[in-house]
Amino acid sequence: MPDFGNQRLNLSSALWAALLKHGFVAAIESIKPRIIIGVSTVSGTLTKDVVETMASLNERPVILSLSNPTEHDECTLEQAYTWSKGSIGQEGCLSRVE
Repeated sequence: MPDFGNQRLNLSSALWAALLKHGFVAAIESIKPRIIIGVSTVSGTLTKDVVETMASLNERPVILSLSNPTEHDECTLEQAYTWSKGSIGQEGCLSRVE
């Protein structure tokens, strides 16, 4: 468990601390998740930098953009596929990429 000074934090608190201090990509680089689940309903939250970072850390990253309705997806299947250079393991959106 990370130790920030005298205060020990659980993983959830450590994630939020990293997010607030350094940003989402830095938190991903630090924590090295294999899966990202988007449920914010904020379109564009899973940016090119986020997807590329996930792809650089994982052979087959799982990126789930699950917001509903789909126009609020954090990223599209096509974006995730393109930005990861085709390496995504799964994407929440059910549309196909040609």
